[in-house]
Amino acid sequence: MFSKKNFLICFAVIVLAATIIILSSNIKNDKSSLRGGGGYSLAVIGPIQEVLSYISSGFGYLWSSYFELVSTVEENRNLKKDLQEARQNARKCAELEITNQRLREYLNFREKIDRASIAAEIIGQDPSPWHNSLSINRGEDDGVAKGDAVVVPAGVVGQVVEVSSRYSKIMLIVDRNSAVDALVQRSRARGILKGASEGRCRLEYALRKQDIQEGDSLITSGLDGVYPKGISIGTVSKVIVKGPGVFQDIEVQPDVDFSKIEEVIVFLNSGPGESLE
Repeated sequence: MFSKKNFLICFAVIVLAATIIILSSNIKNDKSSLRGGGGYSLAVIGPIQEVLSYISSGFGYLWSSYFELVSTVEENRNLKKDLQEARQNARKCAELEITNQRLREYLNFREKIDRASIAAEIIGQDPSPWHNSLSINRGEDDGVAKGDAVVVPAGVVGQVVEVSSRYSKIMLIVDRNSAVDALVQRSRARGILKGASEGRCRLEYALRKQDIQEGDSLITSGLDGVYPKGISIGTVSKVIVKGPGVFQDIEVQPDVDFSKIEEVIVFLNSGPGESLE
C-alpha cells in the first residue's frame, strides 16, 4: 500500500528534478540572452519558477505540519498514559484509606476487650446453600482453637468449628446450627439466637410476657461461654405472637453484612471474659 511517507518522498524527488530542469533552462536561456533573446525566456520561465516556489514552500509547510502532527500524537499518547497512571494511583490511595480506617476500627475494638485475640483475613466462603461458613488464614499454629468466638467491630460473626495448622473454618450466626445466648438491650429479655433462612436469624425461647419490640437491639449475654457480654448481634425486625403458645416468634436482622467483611477478630481461648457494657 502506498503510504503517506512514500508519497512525500516521491513528491520531494519530483520537485527536486523540476528545479534542476529549470536551472538548466536558465543557464541556456542566459546564454541566449546575450544574443538578445533574454526577455522572452524570462517571461516564460518566471511564472513557472513562481509556481515551483509556491509548491516548494507548501511542501515545507506540509512537512513541518506532519512532524508537528506526529509530535502531537505522541504527546497525546503520553498524556493518556499519565492520566491512566494517575487514576490507578488515586484508586490505590482510596483503597489504602479505606483499609486504614477499617483497621483503626478493629484496633479500637480489640482494645476494649481484655482478652487475647488475633486478626485474620477471609480467604474463602462455603458455596453450600445449607451451610453458612467462612475460611480464615489462621489456625492452630496461631493459637486458634475450635469454639473460639469470631467478631468484627459491627458485631458477632460466628465461632470456629474446624481448625488445621494454618487455616480455620467459621460457622456464621446465620447458619441453622448456630446458637448464641442473646439479650434484648432495652428490656433485658433473653433468648437463644438461631440461624434462619435468607441471611437472617430467629430469637427462640423468648417468653410472651417479655417486652420485645421491633427495632430493639440484641447483644450477647455472655452466658454461653463463647462470646463476651455486650457485643452487638442484630436488630429485631419482626415480632409475631400467635396461638396459645408460651413463646413469641421473633425475627432478627444481623448487624454484620457477611458478604462484605474482609478481616475478622478471633478471641483465643474463648470464655465469658470481660463485658463490653
